[in-house]
Amino acid sequence: WMLEVQETEVVGSLNHGVSALTLIRAGDEEQAIRILEARVDTALVTLPFNREWDQLPVNVRQSLLMGRKYFAIHPPQSESKESLEHLHEVLQWIPDEPLDPKWCSPTVRLLLEGSQ
Repeated sequence: WMLEVQETEVVGSLNHGVSALTLIRAGDEEQAIRILEARVDTALVTLPFNREWDQLPVNVRQSLLMGRKYFAIHPPQSESKESLEHLHEVLQWIPDEPLDPKWCSPTVRLLLEGSQ
């Protein structure tokens, strides 16, 4: 069953990636950003799933910190008020800890450098 779950995630990721890339190539960057931010939103809300911060693996904590940092620079927008409220709850739940650069891709390092 784990392979099925992983396969479903990979298929969803592929579909979202192709959709965002297609929109970018068509010149609709704003819609592409909304698709990608929705993926980040979903991940932020899903990853903690009833666990305390210190129970999360370090890579999960670092990913959550990265998402929090992104939305601190680019405030989230959603068409659903309920979804936006839930995301804000999760963003407030994530502690204000520094993000370890060794866990960051070069692109995320640019995000961090640009916010200082």
